Amino acid sequence: MSRNRDHRPGLTRKEFEGFLQLLCAPEGLPEPTEEIISYLERVASGSKISEQEAKKITRQTIRLITIKRLRETRVTPIRSFGTHLMAKRVASEISLEHVADALGEDLYRYEKVESGDRNPLMESPEFLVKVADVFGLALKDLRETLVAYLTRGKRVGGPRFARGAQGLFQKDEISIAADDLLKKSQPDQINSTIIEAVDRKLLEVKAFIEKHRAPQSAT
Repeated sequence: MSRNRDHRPGLTRKEFEGFLQLLCAPEGLPEPTEEIISYLERVASGSKISEQEAKKITRQTIRLITIKRLRETRVTPIRSFGTHLMAKRVASEISLEHVADALGEDLYRYEKVESGDRNPLMESPEFLVKVADVFGLALKDLRETLVAYLTRGKRVGGPRFARGAQGLFQKDEISIAADDLLKKSQPDQINSTIIEAVDRKLLEVKAFIEKHRAPQSAT
């Protein structure tokens, strides 16, 4: 075996390094290095690709990695809608930028989701289904986050832009911890009005899923 070959079958060392550079990219899209280009050309069946195409494939690859991490990460307890999404994102070590891109959302608008400035009950069923899909939330967990939102409201903390690479998630972790402490000191007061509002929204979500569900093949 050539010294240039990685022990993993099918990828050269250079291609595997390119994959790792994509996997570990902390913010936005990485520059198309020689290693990344090499990996993307392997993905594209070995054909030569332009820098523009490389960036497109890079973005698609990062999006798939982002969704995979978010879906596989489990966090407890179930928190208020935006705070719960933040907790999953932080536990997955995924940046705001990557999550916004995976959802097809503007970065600033997604930041307002996590901060609680966007009331999830005012969002479209399509948006809530997309969030549940990207974050791997079961409908019962989505329901619990919505109930928590109506009883808790906005999380503690403010905007988190202009962050350095060091301590990327530190403010988010502090915000989540502060919100958890506040919840312990002020237990939620859940009433029938809150339950009814959430269940009405969940009916819209379920109706949307049923309407857009791929037709089952006849058996």
